[in-house]
Amino acid sequence: MIENLHLHRKRILRCILLIFLLCLSNLVWVSPSRCGFADFLQDSESSINLAFEKVLEAERAGANVTALVARLNEAVDLLVKANLLERNGKYDEAAEAASAAAKIAREVEDQALKLKDSAISNREFAFKISIAGSAVGISAFLFFMSRLWHRFKKYYVERILACKPEVAEDADT
Repeated sequence: MIENLHLHRKRILRCILLIFLLCLSNLVWVSPSRCGFADFLQDSESSINLAFEKVLEAERAGANVTALVARLNEAVDLLVKANLLERNGKYDEAAEAASAAAKIAREVEDQALKLKDSAISNREFAFKISIAGSAVGISAFLFFMSRLWHRFKKYYVERILACKPEVAEDADT
């Protein structure tokens, strides 16, 4: 009976040791892929953050970024989905979702840069048009004011000369 108890303990210890080694080997096999995958998810998140910064720059430049924000939200949703799939052990699907999120983020970043450049050039063009319009307006104002001044001056000089005929000879100079 004592021998059976020792055999039973040995079997239990072997089973525990076997389970421990199995868990340890599982951790060793899963751990590198999970670390690499975590880096991949981090890279996707970084690309989304960079795209968001570019969208903010485009908005500050005066561009309409509504569509870009919607696309960026799609990328964030895909990244959240990739995180959930990774936690559930579906690494292939998670990798696809994270890759799609990174691709959308790169597209948004490119479009944001284009929109920013376009907004800056539109703003510069509007500024140049404003300067040209102001120059034309000021010139026209000064021209018409000088014509009006000459007309009133001529009118008042004629009126004054009509009042005092003895000064009429000196008025032309």
